[in-house]
Amino acid sequence: MITTFLLGADPVKVSPGWRRRWVHIANRSDSTVNLKYDGGETVLTVDNGIPLAAGAVLMLEHSGHDQEFFHDVWALYGVAGAKLIVIHEG
Repeated sequence: MITTFLLGADPVKVSPGWRRRWVHIANRSDSTVNLKYDGGETVLTVDNGIPLAAGAVLMLEHSGHDQEFFHDVWALYGVAGAKLIVIHEG
């Protein structure tokens, strides 16, 4: 499945936690966006997120004994505006 999101100042769930083998996150914007995918309860902020640089792609997949990657993936830009990311998952 391919999905696009426009990110702003508030965290957005860009990939819900359902059973999948992989998820690719492409930052198609001109600015760094921030991600959270650890399954924890802490709300995503610019200060605690994983930065994904403009034009970068992050690929997450199962590893070790995990059969699926099933945590929610959250993203935000951190300020007002609209930055595009693309999610591929399967």
